[in-house]
Amino acid sequence: STSRVIEALQGRAQVACLSNTNSIHWRKLLADYPFMQAFRPALASQELGLAKPAPAIYERAREILNCDPAACVFFDD
Repeated sequence: STSRVIEALQGRAQVACLSNTNSIHWRKLLADYPFMQAFRPALASQELGLAKPAPAIYERAREILNCDPAACVFFDD
């Protein structure tokens, strides 16, 4: 499950979320899925003013996470 993966990675890696969404859907995700609270940070496209697949959203996320691009791994559906 998502929760187990996040728990296994905590303390070993920074685990963040980057989602294309809207404010209504984002509030529902945060309220209905407890694992969303484990992401540090949880980033939403509407809050960043950018959207996937534009390269700028990934660069902004990397800046927020303050990580070297070579150290980042991105998973998507």
